[in-house]
Amino acid sequence: MPMTNAERQRKYRQRLKSTEDDLLARLHVLVSPACVAQLSRIARHQGITKREALERIMLEAENHQVSELNQADESDYFRPF
Repeated sequence: MPMTNAERQRKYRQRLKSTEDDLLARLHVLVSPACVAQLSRIARHQGITKREALERIMLEAENHQVSELNQADESDYFRPF
């Protein structure tokens, strides 16, 4: 008997939990269709996944932000939540 969508989703989530030593965190956001299209184009053009593209974009944005901070502001920026 074929699996239901719920069963497939449960198996998928279990696989995610057991991969990469639980170094992944779920991020659920709603963005505009234009943003989704931009992310998809960037990922496709670079031959990477959307997750990889988003991680690279965030790293580049943060590096740029930090490069403009003085030492006191940088310490504040990196303080724990």
